[in-house]
Amino acid sequence: MPCNERNNHMTIARFALSDIAVEPSIQSRSSLIHPPTVTRYRNTVRAAGGDVELIRLPPVTLARLGPSTLYLVDGFHRYAAHEAEGVETIAAQVVEVGSVEEAKWLAAQGNLRNGLPLTPKESREAFRRFICARCHEKADPEAKPGVVRQRPKPNVMTLGEIGMELGKPKSTIHRWMENDFPRIHRSLYGKGQEEPVDWDSSSCTAPPPMRELTPLEVVN
Repeated sequence: MPCNERNNHMTIARFALSDIAVEPSIQSRSSLIHPPTVTRYRNTVRAAGGDVELIRLPPVTLARLGPSTLYLVDGFHRYAAHEAEGVETIAAQVVEVGSVEEAKWLAAQGNLRNGLPLTPKESREAFRRFICARCHEKADPEAKPGVVRQRPKPNVMTLGEIGMELGKPKSTIHRWMENDFPRIHRSLYGKGQEEPVDWDSSSCTAPPPMRELTPLEVVN
């Protein structure tokens, strides 16, 4: 399913916190937990008096990979607040993904759309996640003909389209692509495009093992 269509195919339900994988490498921000934010959310959870139906917080977002793995991709502070207050379940919307790379991009996408602006380093990481999830290969079929003609391939986004997705100018995307994914840059966006279009995963590494500390332990 194209990256920009996944958010249109979500279901919302309650899940046990113990069933959710909290993997720090999924989060795109350098600082996983901001304690004052957790405190603010804890007050909201506490005000509900233990009734989960009265908790006035948006659902967190989970990425389902395979039949049983649920990664937390958006809502680390809400999760920590529920855990700190002893609430065992949390409302969540679930997005089906096909790889850990797609889950990482979902986390970065959430940070791009909500909360504090990303730092330059975090923005660069969001770009890398976008490419590693191969979202640049999912072009918008409704794009204007002029844009389609600019594409290196019919189903590949232009550098300008990637820039609009990430809130960055085309020149910045061009530089990042050239430096971080040189093979993809030469194959798809280089002059002449003489090389075969091969997926280059050399810059996309597997996530490190899950850490032992939970968000609650980090806050404490």
